[in-house]
Amino acid sequence: MADNTTITTTSSTAADKPTATTADPVSTTASTVTTSTPIPVNESDAEKSNSLGIPYAEFVSDVDAFMSRTENDANATQVLKRLDESHTKYRFMEQNLMQKKRRLKKQIPDIETTIDVLKLVKHRRDNKQETETHFMLSDQVYMRSTIPATDKVCLWLGANVMLEYTIEEAEVLLTKNYDTANKNLQQIETDLDFLRDQITTTESANKNLQQIETDLDFLRDQITTTEVNMARVYNWDVKRRQSLKSQAGGDASATAASVLAAATASTTAAAATSS
Repeated sequence: MADNTTITTTSSTAADKPTATTADPVSTTASTVTTSTPIPVNESDAEKSNSLGIPYAEFVSDVDAFMSRTENDANATQVLKRLDESHTKYRFMEQNLMQKKRRLKKQIPDIETTIDVLKLVKHRRDNKQETETHFMLSDQVYMRSTIPATDKVCLWLGANVMLEYTIEEAEVLLTKNYDTANKNLQQIETDLDFLRDQITTTESANKNLQQIETDLDFLRDQITTTEVNMARVYNWDVKRRQSLKSQAGGDASATAASVLAAATASTTAAAATSS
């Protein structure tokens, strides 16, 4: 027959490791993202961030104006690399928050179950009733026991730490942890929505720049083709002019020879007549 009721629970909230002190056995902290700050698209956006310090991703509406900035220097390769780095870091933070979310979703039902058990123990204490239960001796081996009405319970705090509380103290602690866990879960949901917006914005900017790069390559091909065509047409015109000039020179020589022959013939005829 046990003197105290032992309640196994995870009483820490979003903190990775609970800590025990004399004044406050459990220290609950808000969820934080332990990662380096990603490079923003624009340095002016570095001061703009959400509650976790995650910088906003600038939406590129005018690609030409964006690429003409000093930090971009019209270098699409460099800008794409920077955007890809930001995108990778946003994805890393998203995975980090998703892990915290899954951990909280697992903890909250455990805390709820523990609170329900605590209410049952409190009810049995107030009514001076014993509680029949089973406890595990080993895998698949349980033993029936009877627990008398008690005013003490023990809570697992994690990291192999268990502390004894009165029912009222345990109820206050668990209620506080439950509220904190729900608050942290809501904050993580908000941060995840924010991160997804930044990821979408970064992907959109990346896609726009890639399309611009493709269009520039296409334009360069057309410019080269047009320049070659211009050179070929110019060369054709030079050859045509040279051909016309040569033909005109040949016709002039033939005409001069004909005139000279006619003049010679006239002179010969005139001389014959005089004789």
